[in-house]
Amino acid sequence: MKISYNWLNSFFDNALPKPEILAGEIIAHAFEVEGIEIVDGDKIIDIDVLANRGHDALSHAGIAREVGVILDMEPKIPKPKPQLSTGLNTSDHLVVRVETDLAPRVTKRLVTDIKVGESPKWLKDKLAVFGQRSINNVVDVTNYVLLEMGQPVHAFDYDKLAGTGKKKMTLRLAKSGEKLTLLDGKELTLDDKTLVWADDEKPLDLAGIKGGADSGVDEKTTRIVLSVCNFDPVYIRKARQRHKIITDASRSFEHALSPELAMLGNDRAVELIHELAGGSLAEAIDHYPQPQVLAQARFKTSDVNRLIGTKLSDQDIEALLDRFKHARFNWQKVGDEYVVDVPPERLDVRSLHEIVEEVARMYGYGKVKSSLPPTGDFIPKVHKNFYYNSLLKKLLVDLGYSELYNYVMRNKGEIELANSLVEGMEFLRTNMIDSLADNLAFNIKNVDLLGLQQVKIFELNKVFTLSEEHWALGIGIKNARGWKGKSERETLEETIESLTQSLQSLRTSDSRKWNIVERAEGVIVEVNIEELVLNLPVPASYGDVLSTTSNTTYKQVSQYPFVLRDIAVWTQAGTTAEEVHSNILANVGMLCVRVTLFDSFEKGDKTSYAFRLVFQAMDRTLTDIEVNEAMFKLTTTLTDLGYQIR
Repeated sequence: MKISYNWLNSFFDNALPKPEILAGEIIAHAFEVEGIEIVDGDKIIDIDVLANRGHDALSHAGIAREVGVILDMEPKIPKPKPQLSTGLNTSDHLVVRVETDLAPRVTKRLVTDIKVGESPKWLKDKLAVFGQRSINNVVDVTNYVLLEMGQPVHAFDYDKLAGTGKKKMTLRLAKSGEKLTLLDGKELTLDDKTLVWADDEKPLDLAGIKGGADSGVDEKTTRIVLSVCNFDPVYIRKARQRHKIITDASRSFEHALSPELAMLGNDRAVELIHELAGGSLAEAIDHYPQPQVLAQARFKTSDVNRLIGTKLSDQDIEALLDRFKHARFNWQKVGDEYVVDVPPERLDVRSLHEIVEEVARMYGYGKVKSSLPPTGDFIPKVHKNFYYNSLLKKLLVDLGYSELYNYVMRNKGEIELANSLVEGMEFLRTNMIDSLADNLAFNIKNVDLLGLQQVKIFELNKVFTLSEEHWALGIGIKNARGWKGKSERETLEETIESLTQSLQSLRTSDSRKWNIVERAEGVIVEVNIEELVLNLPVPASYGDVLSTTSNTTYKQVSQYPFVLRDIAVWTQAGTTAEEVHSNILANVGMLCVRVTLFDSFEKGDKTSYAFRLVFQAMDRTLTDIEVNEAMFKLTTTLTDLGYQIR
């Protein structure tokens, strides 16, 4: 929300601190400030009002109340009292029908004999600093009231409504296929989910979002219907997304304004219109079937001290509460409890924690001293499933496996999500085997880069069936090309045996629960952990299950592909692989990121060593020319060192 410093200053008898100092106070007690910029001699403060405060703080009056509490200054918020014309009632000239419960409050007021013309300089200037172009005095007032009070206002030309005599305005759902031309000339084809104000012949506007061209106010207008309403925030958001239209009005309504603000906005707007355009003001129509129930919040001094860690006294609390009177919070003390009447616009203050938060932020979080939580004899209860899940992870890591986390969603399957959060992944997985197979296939391509001869992975996560969800353990193994050790299945069976040795109770489990599958991507096992640990005892403590010790270091991974080259050399008897490895590293150049011995044998008095070299750059894809140059320099150097290139 962008706030004019000059405008904000006008709400107070005494001058506010300089904008930079004021911004610091706002940051310390209320909102983040994104920046301050100078526009036409005014300083505009960009305040980041989050969604939980959008209903009361997206206006100059709302920020003035907040500043009043922060600085303990009384803001002068306009209290409009329009001078109504005797005997002039809107209901004598207009029938208002509301055919929906998506508008908690509807107010309409007829204003006659107005003179539409140019706005005064002060009004033009206030709109200009926010990049708004002056249109005419009536329309400018509606825009001004939104900036000042936070309540959207719209004016219809009464004489452009269909019919003669007493006219009708109906808030209804549009008929599918109806057309509406907006104020900016855009034509919409409406659907039956869209609210419109309509006369007897046609839709007049996109209710709560944008006005229509057919009923707009122009220089010929002499009678207007001022419409100030309250709309359901969820409806407004869905409607403006559906029609791809966002306006200042829709932004305000999306934050759930208090319906009490509607008549206040109506009074303020007609008061200004009367001042700038003259005219006679009628008694308003006010459709308000379920008035807002005002909230009360209750707390004790001990609640504040307990929740925020302070030692405030009753006098401290009462001094803070007195400051909140500047924002229309009224309080009284009943026994040892404070009873606070919450103003209607503060829809976010209802529970104990919310009123304590208000007190805490005005006291200042910076004053709250940090301290350790109290110690005691309390010992947390061991969560059985978490314990065994953590133990299995620890055991598998000790056996050389790497843990991974997959989405529980897939791009195909039996269980489809109605509203998937990930595009292209609309199904819940019913097994881990498919996910682990994909992981093995991906990682086996990178074994040379990683310096591995086996890919050993596991995942402990949820899988789903049509009737339940459960924790499952999946383990996968894939041997690299040239692996000379045990087969994948043998390694996996040894892993299962090791796990069951560590968890003795699992040895009595049905071995068929360990579902081993051999696929082209590797050998994979999946087991329902919840079934396996069902009969295990609950341990007395977590022991060292949650402890972690690791010397692992991490470095940035290149997003560019790597290139492989092999080199084999004959060496004289007594030359070790480590010596050759060191000579290669010293002479191959910076583009080589890994050198791995993959074969060796002896013949006569010579030993052959074969190494795999991995080349990769952090900033580009390497060319064959670059790699070949590095290999040529390496072979030349190794030859000079007495090695024979095979």
